[in-house]
Amino acid sequence: MGTWTLVEDLKKIPLRFSFSDIERSAVDLEGTTIVMEVINVSVLACILVTILGTEAGYYRRRTCPTGYTPAGGDSHRCYQLVEETMAWQEALDYCKQDGGTLASVHSYQEFQSILNMVKRAENQSKSAWVGLNDLQQEGRFQWSDFSDTRWFWNSASRASGWGDDDCVALDSDGGNFDDIDCTTSNNFVCMKRAQKAYK
Repeated sequence: MGTWTLVEDLKKIPLRFSFSDIERSAVDLEGTTIVMEVINVSVLACILVTILGTEAGYYRRRTCPTGYTPAGGDSHRCYQLVEETMAWQEALDYCKQDGGTLASVHSYQEFQSILNMVKRAENQSKSAWVGLNDLQQEGRFQWSDFSDTRWFWNSASRASGWGDDDCVALDSDGGNFDDIDCTTSNNFVCMKRAQKAYK
């Protein structure tokens, strides 16, 4: 059992409450009845944590690092087209040195975002490396960040007739991914996670 004090018009009115139940107390102030509902402290604490203390309470959106573009939708990924042609491994190393990796794609919105970047390349390169590869085992493609590849296999974004090449680039002319020789020089797309933007 605990006691709170309600201060109304400089009058102190004691209220009794129990920590284990919800208890109603009626207080009469100058003919006006105020019904106070004292809530179990643990329930109140849960409500406050939900409203004020959760991650969503501290930030509302995510922002991309300087030079990176958000993918759109509810994606937490940010992309940057690097218009400097390199072989696939060199491109991966470049992205890692910058704190990211080659792009992985997990939705149609992300795919469209990257495709539009590649189409707008100023150096007119029509292809850009992404992180998809089958370097470890022929025919078993994985993203360089080891994230899930299901969206890729379920989408219509693959060119038909994939060969024995091990690295994948986004072909802006065909609007799809294609496996090509890893030593080919291409632009590439780096990816970083979005940062939390605090209020």
